Amino acid sequence: MSEGLMCLVCVIICSTFSILISSWFIRLNHNEKLYIKSILIGKLKNDFMRVGKKIIFSLISIIVALIAIFSVYIYVSVPIPSNSQNKIVQISFDDVYLCIKDLKDTLRYTSVFQQPFFKSLKELHDVYGAVFSLYVYEKADNFVITEVPDKFRNEFIENSEWLKFGYHAIEPRFDKKEQSLEFERSFLNVRKSILHWAGKSSLAPCLRLHYYFADDSMIAILKKYKVYHLLGADDEGRISYNLNRLQSDSLYARRAYIYDSIYYHKTDIRIERMECFPLELLNYQNKDTITLFSHEWAMNGHRNILNRIKLRQSIKWLAKNNYKFTFLE
Repeated sequence: MSEGLMCLVCVIICSTFSILISSWFIRLNHNEKLYIKSILIGKLKNDFMRVGKKIIFSLISIIVALIAIFSVYIYVSVPIPSNSQNKIVQISFDDVYLCIKDLKDTLRYTSVFQQPFFKSLKELHDVYGAVFSLYVYEKADNFVITEVPDKFRNEFIENSEWLKFGYHAIEPRFDKKEQSLEFERSFLNVRKSILHWAGKSSLAPCLRLHYYFADDSMIAILKKYKVYHLLGADDEGRISYNLNRLQSDSLYARRAYIYDSIYYHKTDIRIERMECFPLELLNYQNKDTITLFSHEWAMNGHRNILNRIKLRQSIKWLAKNNYKFTFLE
């Protein structure tokens, strides 16, 4: 028998059976119909309750199993915490300019810490003792750093023991050739501006340059102005500054690398990429130095509330586990 003919026979049989059942049900009186409905509903309810209990029990068993597997994974893979007395952490933000632009444009501010981003950092400092390095653009979106007034200079100086600023790039748009050719001019503009509106004590001793890019000529300029610490890439396989592939891989593996008088530090954790807090931190708890960073834009607005929570909880964890907050000088 062909497949089409079999399907036709099945349809006829099912249709005939349905018609017979419907005819029988129609001929029943009202009380008989109610009785049959009550039997069917009661059976379905009992079956549903029985199946529901099995599903709930299965879900609980799966959750317990997952917790057990996760606990075993942590026990096996997470290193033992360092008991060193010299554990340190550096926290920084890239792509900074919005908070400084807001300070410049909002005339009603009488304190740096009325500005929301600076206010949030001060709270983290006051509660946990955290210190922060902010890496700024020379210009971006109608912002030019040389136009920032010295209105809050004294307040920045007073808080420079926990809040510092450093050079990041000319602008958000990245061009290797422009960055290299214009580096000294741009670097000095940013440096002089910070000195003007925040004072010498507010200069960050350790930098992270845009896209981890710096050729030998740029490194020479940094050394000229006594910058000897750079924060390297957090991505495996990525080139950091003037290091070659082998040197960059060594930096990633060893987390620190010294070359031509520059101390390169691997960037360990990017807040935006943390997915299993606090597992990312636990994976580094046997290290005496941890570098953690984010971007200013990743801390702003309602969409980034999770990033702000991760930052706060990370800082809380670091403080609880006896890490000293530092600028990596």
